[in-house]
Amino acid sequence: MSDQQRFRSAIAVAILTVWTKPIIGQQDTRPVVEVRVLNQAEMAADVLSRAKEGVVRLFRETGIDVIWIDTAPETTTNRFSVQVILRHKGPTPVLGTTFSGTHDRCGTVFVYQDHVLQVALQREQDVAGILAYTIGHEMGHLLLAHPAHSAAGVMRASWDANDLWHIASGSLHFTAEQATAIHARLSSCC
Repeated sequence: MSDQQRFRSAIAVAILTVWTKPIIGQQDTRPVVEVRVLNQAEMAADVLSRAKEGVVRLFRETGIDVIWIDTAPETTTNRFSVQVILRHKGPTPVLGTTFSGTHDRCGTVFVYQDHVLQVALQREQDVAGILAYTIGHEMGHLLLAHPAHSAAGVMRASWDANDLWHIASGSLHFTAEQATAIHARLSSCC
């Protein structure tokens, strides 16, 4: 990442930090995304719990709250809703895929356990970290305009050794432009 990109990202994070803080006496108005996980792959509970924490942290950095729900909501909410389905195997050697829902207020993310485990083992990375960033990346596809891939950050089409190092250190982020676009998307739909 160039110095100019780092500077622009730092400015955007500072703006988002101020933008998302509530005014004294008002409730916090940060956008919220509801996420439900169907653990068809029977991923270990502790790994999944740490991955969920990682997803919350990743989106909190952009000024967005992620709320994990256990069951499908009985009524429709005004929140963006994501269903994450963890499967054992994927049809291609990708970590995950995404399908948009109706009315652009929801979608489904598939994450493939075998591919996540393979990347984690081959690169000697924490499985929960790779899982968290995979879920975050796929959620990014739902929240950003197509094509959502970028040259830097969480939304790179494929992660190299440098990206995996940043994942391990918790320093891989959405770009400032992506954070702004996600906020705009959530403001317009929910």
